Amino acid sequence: MAMKLLIKTLVASVREEAEGVRSYALVPAKRPRFPAFEPGAHVMVQLPNGLKRAYSLCSDPADDTRWR
Repeated sequence: MAMKLLIKTLVASVREEAEGVRSYALVPAKRPRFPAFEPGAHVMVQLPNGLKRAYSLCSDPADDTRWR
């Protein structure tokens, strides 16, 4: 069963990976570290306008300071 947490984040950087493809580096806004995740994990991002999008986490699971 998937873990469901609400974590406020900040966008630390945006990188153009290919035409029409971007990666986002997220950092926690109100905590020092992110919880652990397993390879293949996804996050659901809710924007201020209410729009929700699912993204694959592609960062190193050992790096709990940022998610990409």
